[in-house]
Amino acid sequence: MDYIRRPILKGDMKDEATVRKYYENHRRLKNASFFLLMDFRAKNKKQTINEILQQVIMKDKEKRKADKIKLIELMRFDARLQVQKEVQIINPQQAQIIKDSVFHIEKQVDF
Repeated sequence: MDYIRRPILKGDMKDEATVRKYYENHRRLKNASFFLLMDFRAKNKKQTINEILQQVIMKDKEKRKADKIKLIELMRFDARLQVQKEVQIINPQQAQIIKDSVFHIEKQVDF
């Protein structure tokens, strides 16, 4: 920055307030340019191999965790369905009809 704005030489000094203002503006300009340069470098920074691998590993872990949570939810849902199923008990008349039907089927089939 010193090459852009030349320092005040002894012959250029008009009064002390002007010189102070000059150096204050010069300092602000330097700080702003360094801030912009650092911001630019941070935005355009290339990732290292370790950072890329770390991102891939984290994505894989998150996917596995999500799959595990889905599986747990499915198992809970299936358990709720099994609890909701009612056991149907047949009465003796229905049992006799089934027994007769099986008996007639056995007669027709040769073992």
